[in-house]
Amino acid sequence: MVVWGCLPVLYFAARLWRDRRGHNRGIHPRSVWGLWVAIGAPAASIVTLLVAAFVLRTGDLRRRDPQRRFTRYQRREGMTRAKGRCELESRYGKRCTQAAEHGDHFYPWSKGGATSLRNFVAACSQCNRRKGARIPSPGLLRRPERRRASYVGAVEAVLVGERRGR
Repeated sequence: MVVWGCLPVLYFAARLWRDRRGHNRGIHPRSVWGLWVAIGAPAASIVTLLVAAFVLRTGDLRRRDPQRRFTRYQRREGMTRAKGRCELESRYGKRCTQAAEHGDHFYPWSKGGATSLRNFVAACSQCNRRKGARIPSPGLLRRPERRRASYVGAVEAVLVGERRGR
């Protein structure tokens, strides 16, 4: 339907240029702009939209860690470090009191978070669902580090969050 609707526009846009005697001289110089308006601009905008949709849909695949799941060793170490409790905040900036059921990426894997012990956080199902795939703010990154310092001795084990390639 769209093609048939464009035919009159194309006919008038590509009108031939005739001299005074009526001889054809080719396409009229002003009709080139008409061709661009009729064909070029819509085609360019469609291509731009397709490229933008492709880029937004695929995301930045280079920055994702090829391994998404934590190994058994990482899960065991992370749960031991958390002493079986959820490490995320429940209310008022306090540590959640529920038992940890999940091992989660503190910095989300889908946003470039590494699958490492530093990025592992023990979480109960409620806190894990609430956190979702949101990127933690710098303030939210420091609070679990301060809380971890109270129940973990090693400095390396206190650090929270890690992005791949950084």
